Amino acid sequence: MSAPAGWEDFLASYPPGFDEVHPGAYSSAERIKYMDQADTWAQVLYPNIAGFGAQWLLSMNDGKLQLDCVRAYNDFQHELVSVAPRRLIPNVSLPF
Repeated sequence: MSAPAGWEDFLASYPPGFDEVHPGAYSSAERIKYMDQADTWAQVLYPNIAGFGAQWLLSMNDGKLQLDCVRAYNDFQHELVSVAPRRLIPNVSLPF
């Protein structure tokens, strides 16, 4: 689920403000509720925040900053899935 999940308009017209974003986009408990409504038992969570294929991280010229970003993201994933670790499956980032 991303911010436009449940958004009625065409995908390119993302919700204009945070108030209109589906709570399942940022709350694990709400995501589980949404998954239950959608008859979805599990979801793999991909690290798209760094860019598909981690282009954003690779463009940095600071190895320590890259590693710090990877650690922060993986810590976030760990916290996010703690609500339902058998249903929310993290696909963590690896430092490279």
